[in-house]
Amino acid sequence: MLYLRDFIFQNLKQKRSRTIMCILGIILSTMTVMVISMTSERYQQTASGFFTPFNEYSQIIEKGANYFQFLPAGSFLEAEYQAEIEDFFQEETIPALIVSYDESVSSFEYNYILGTNLSDISTLWENTGLSVGKWPNSIHEVVVGSSVEFSDDVVYIQNKTFHVSGILSSSSSFMDGIIVCDLLTLQTSYNYTDRVSLFFISNQIQNGEKVQEFETQFPQLNFLTTEEQDEIKGSMGNFYTDIIELFTFFAIITALVFVFAIETMNVLSRKKDIAVLLLMGTPKMMLMKLLWIEIALITIIGLVIGVPLSLIAYISIFAFIQVQIGSRDNFTTAFKIFGSNTLKVAPFKLMFQSIGLIFFGGILIAIIPALIVFRVNILSEIKKRN
Repeated sequence: MLYLRDFIFQNLKQKRSRTIMCILGIILSTMTVMVISMTSERYQQTASGFFTPFNEYSQIIEKGANYFQFLPAGSFLEAEYQAEIEDFFQEETIPALIVSYDESVSSFEYNYILGTNLSDISTLWENTGLSVGKWPNSIHEVVVGSSVEFSDDVVYIQNKTFHVSGILSSSSSFMDGIIVCDLLTLQTSYNYTDRVSLFFISNQIQNGEKVQEFETQFPQLNFLTTEEQDEIKGSMGNFYTDIIELFTFFAIITALVFVFAIETMNVLSRKKDIAVLLLMGTPKMMLMKLLWIEIALITIIGLVIGVPLSLIAYISIFAFIQVQIGSRDNFTTAFKIFGSNTLKVAPFKLMFQSIGLIFFGGILIAIIPALIVFRVNILSEIKKRN
């Protein structure tokens, strides 16, 4: 056993080029599966958060408003509508004001503030929850998305200082880049007194006749039901699901073919050595174990290097995209912020699935070239060796 173990390490050391090529193949296979899987999952999460940020609520908005992820960021309604709407539906509503945090930023990420009454913040964001901290209980406190930049637990809105009491746990683009604060404070800060962008209302208030009656009585308003949101979300969701399945399928096939090719190359290059060991009376099961240990070592080394490189590649891709669309001024800042956010909500399930696929898939498909090699003509191979 000691001899065989020494034989493995000696072989890996002597045939450096082949060993390096095999490790590089494992690294590239790992990166292919992980980067495509993580990118697909992020876009699916973004699509879901983009269309229905608050699943339990319908929205009453101004007709013809400009939307920011189904929220009318460019819309301003009279706050006095709230009493009329609640009287009509006999249901409480949650008013909200959405404004741009930095008008110089053109992207929809990282630059919006949502003002809601302090008492309503935790109710509206209940399904999202907090990763750390607590909900605001003071007009000087805010909660932020995980990508919002701040230092010393402080953010500045219109040159006013606000303490960050908590960080939202969601990983969608909408939740990542938003600041949530007290409605009246936001109205005062931006001089939007008695103005809101929309009213959230329980999705139970969706009787078709009642909605039509409401829109007739309030022709300037639109009742956007969760069914209408889900219809659009559904079509987009199906599209994303199809794309994700397609890319993941090709990623898996590419990875397994790549691993099979390099492991076939590895095993076939050992024909002469295997022939000598067979001639010396080494059992085939022992040789199979030897090959599996060697392949496992190469695969583990490739995974140890490939997993962090996959994360770096994934973060780099999105950092580059953010710079190109104007979300960030430079690549270094984008890489640091998106990287920090990625590590906070790292897709461990996907990572383990990718690692398991490469490791166990590689071990299993290594059986094929190994079985081929065990059928070699021992004398013929030894003659070639000499």
